[in-house]
Amino acid sequence: MKNICRSHIFILCMLVLSLSCALPFPALAANPSATIDIDTGSVINYNPDFRGLNNEPERTPIKMNAADFIDSAIDYGRIGFMRWPGGTPTNSFAWKLGATDAEFNGQTQKEPRRYYNQLYSRRYQMAKGGERISDYVEFLQKTGAKAVIMVNVLQYNPEQARDLAKYLNDNHVPVLYFELGNEISFYVPESGNQQAAFKTGTDYLDRAKTFNDVIKSAYPGAKTVISMSNTQAQSFDEDVYQYPDKYWDAITTHRFRGNGSTPAAAMTDANGYLDDWNSLIADNYTSHLTNPKIFIGEHGVTLGGLLDNTQYGGIYVSESVLRLVTNPNIAYLAGYRMTNGVFTPSVDYSMPLEDAYQDGATIDTAGLDMAPYYSTPAASLKVIDGAINQGTTAWGTTVTGGDTVTKTGGTMPALFAQAFKGDNGKNYAVITNKSANAHDVVIRLDGSNVTAAMTKTYTTSADPLTTNSPDIPDAVAVQTEPTANPVLVPPYSVVRVEWTRSSQPAVPRPTHLMNTEAGNQTVTLKWQPSLNAAGYKVKYGTASGNYTHTIDAGNALTASIAGLANNATYYFAVTAYNAAGESALSNETNATLASPAAPMSRRAYAETAGNIAVEWQSVAGATGYKVKYGTASGSYTSTVDAGNNVGRLITGLTPGTAYYFAVTAYNGRGESAASSEMTATAAGILPLAPYDARITGESSTSISMSWTPARAETYHEYFEDGEANQWTQNKGTWSVVTDNGRDANLYQSPQEGTGLTIFSSSATGNYEGEAMAEQVAAASGKAAYAYGVVARYVDDNNYYKFVYNINEDRFKIVKVQNGAETVLAGKTRAQVLADVKAKSVDLSKLLMYIRVEGNTIECSLNQLGPILKVTDNTFPSGKFGLYSLNVKTNYNWTRIYRNNAVSYTVYRSTRTHTDFTVLQSGITGTSYTDNSAAAGTTYYYRVTSQNANGSSYHHSNTLRKN
Repeated sequence: MKNICRSHIFILCMLVLSLSCALPFPALAANPSATIDIDTGSVINYNPDFRGLNNEPERTPIKMNAADFIDSAIDYGRIGFMRWPGGTPTNSFAWKLGATDAEFNGQTQKEPRRYYNQLYSRRYQMAKGGERISDYVEFLQKTGAKAVIMVNVLQYNPEQARDLAKYLNDNHVPVLYFELGNEISFYVPESGNQQAAFKTGTDYLDRAKTFNDVIKSAYPGAKTVISMSNTQAQSFDEDVYQYPDKYWDAITTHRFRGNGSTPAAAMTDANGYLDDWNSLIADNYTSHLTNPKIFIGEHGVTLGGLLDNTQYGGIYVSESVLRLVTNPNIAYLAGYRMTNGVFTPSVDYSMPLEDAYQDGATIDTAGLDMAPYYSTPAASLKVIDGAINQGTTAWGTTVTGGDTVTKTGGTMPALFAQAFKGDNGKNYAVITNKSANAHDVVIRLDGSNVTAAMTKTYTTSADPLTTNSPDIPDAVAVQTEPTANPVLVPPYSVVRVEWTRSSQPAVPRPTHLMNTEAGNQTVTLKWQPSLNAAGYKVKYGTASGNYTHTIDAGNALTASIAGLANNATYYFAVTAYNAAGESALSNETNATLASPAAPMSRRAYAETAGNIAVEWQSVAGATGYKVKYGTASGSYTSTVDAGNNVGRLITGLTPGTAYYFAVTAYNGRGESAASSEMTATAAGILPLAPYDARITGESSTSISMSWTPARAETYHEYFEDGEANQWTQNKGTWSVVTDNGRDANLYQSPQEGTGLTIFSSSATGNYEGEAMAEQVAAASGKAAYAYGVVARYVDDNNYYKFVYNINEDRFKIVKVQNGAETVLAGKTRAQVLADVKAKSVDLSKLLMYIRVEGNTIECSLNQLGPILKVTDNTFPSGKFGLYSLNVKTNYNWTRIYRNNAVSYTVYRSTRTHTDFTVLQSGITGTSYTDNSAAAGTTYYYRVTSQNANGSSYHHSNTLRKN
């Protein structure tokens, strides 16, 4: 090389350069670029705490006042409100008892699989000590969330709604809305989704008005929400538009979209619905109603669809919120769940809860390690809520440039952005990116590039279908880092960019004072956290509005005021402060330093076998209640502390025995006198009220109706007692074994050959049998492996079975006739998942149902389905049993459901909710015609069931004759 001259080196270099240019290496493409322009002169104001969450904790082991649940909510950021109990379970939930009501199920859940799904919720609730309203109130106080209360207008009577409103008022709970039913348009004949609980939208509005009136009488300033159908039942919406007395304060609608057989098709469909949110509101609501206020309690991608619980699902719901926050008709907006959303347990405690229920025990689930994580959409929503709920001002925001993505019928920009002014002294630009490309985005404020130091908080994934799971809980995680301007917006992302506008936040918002607990010469106060507060001051005196004393409580959310006079009344308010100043006063509360008044008795009734429900009305100043009871009037040998709740299910009572109940209220000053006495007789297995009552014919003077008998749980075998005495082992050796790891007893099949065991005393005609099967081990070297349940067993060679065939990964209904097997129906696991729109089936535990009704055989799985259905008349009768083939299987429990009613009673009234009298009793069929109606009179009808143990404590859905 030393002998090569410089000219030669130059020539060599040029040759190399020319060759490299000729090689087929692609040039690095620049990211698409875009500009976000923020116009602070264009101001859109929205409500404080605009963004909240839906919640359905009653279907889980979660307790709302558990420390880790509350900590998770606080870590998420400011939650504007919490909807409770939330969604579909509302229509089957008894808030006084804190449990799903076995009777209510039949009136709301038309399909058997959904019906029993709610019954499992009830068992979980009872095993964790109830889904108590007092836990919800504690959650609100500690997190600062307001309440949106769901009112069960399908089953509640107005008295229960009034008591709910009074309880919330007595406990100073800040309620944004009382929502009069969930998705009510599903319960009119036009929908066909559920049974027709209401004849028309007008019928719903007529009946709901009674609830509206009593709620507003018991909770001053209450606002109510009525249901819309979102164009799914057009006549229902028309009834709302034309209703003359628009007594409600807001309407609500839900929307879940994003269908398609491929991810690309589903995203295209979702994008189309994103783009028409505001036009839908304008075309369907604001054009028919004068300046309507709209509460959106639920929205997102199609539940169970390809985008459900994915990063794209998170982008969709986030962009929906950003598009709707500037719509002047949207008052408040929930977009996702707190339970199984923000707080998603990675540990499944369903089996321990079931074991505890079978033992008649309770589990303090607040002490369980749930190891929670964010579901995928919740992570993105944390990003946007970190801006929206920090203020009440949105600025005009436009996006130019960037990619486009497909939507139904065309294309739309990949980027969407909305800017906010935070009360904390920060500015925000929140961006969604629906494309696979990263973007370089310049942010401009009033025409100039933002030059302040900025922080970027975001979620992103190269795969839009990425989902968080217990195995990978942070596949999509919230990330934070400093950023320059332009901002790199990652692919498939939700991004919040923030920068400081002022070093000093605004004066705090007023707080809300909730608990005012009287003690001996003391009062303990608890209030909600206020946005931007550095501390709080308690002001009080002996006259309303005249506060002669002030105490600085620091940054605590509670304070005890000592040195007060017993039996005197004091008035309290709280302010929040920071360096910018002091907030306006909170609401005023008062406390009299004396024991509370006696509660008003409501009712005691036999609820389910061996259980009596006791209900009462709340008392102002009470911090809790005690239920006292015994088997003689005035002699109460047992006491149960119900906490700050106004109902209690007393369990383990002796059927046929009368019990007497009284309730006292207490606080830190003592216990009240007893309420008036209530009495009820514990019952055996009562029938459930019939469901799906419907009008089959109507004239001016007559109405014909029919109904469907409800299947009650008439038998169960909990192998927790270590016995299987009523079971006959026909094939193989079955035994009760103990799982020491979870301290549970199980009924185990043989590992080799065929296992067949039959419940000796089981029903033999029409029934539904279920069993929870947990596979343990398989025999080796066999051609087939299966396990499941048996129905209409005649003998060892004649019966039906519903099995999971392991080696084929297939579910089957099989007829065994004279020892020969015929597959009547079958689906692979993949086919089942596609049909029910589920992502997986947990094969470690299969809850298997088989229903035989006449010639129909239906089978469901893990509360999904029915997944298989056939018609066969070979075996009209026979017993229920369990089956295995070359696989050791543990059966946790078995249950049989059947119609146990022997007659029905029809009631009639000319009022919506009261004054029902017996029209006809002793009806043994499932239909009735009333020919005694007067022309021109509106009547309401209900049906109850009877058997030897008594009457159903509830009634069917109510029918209206116009």
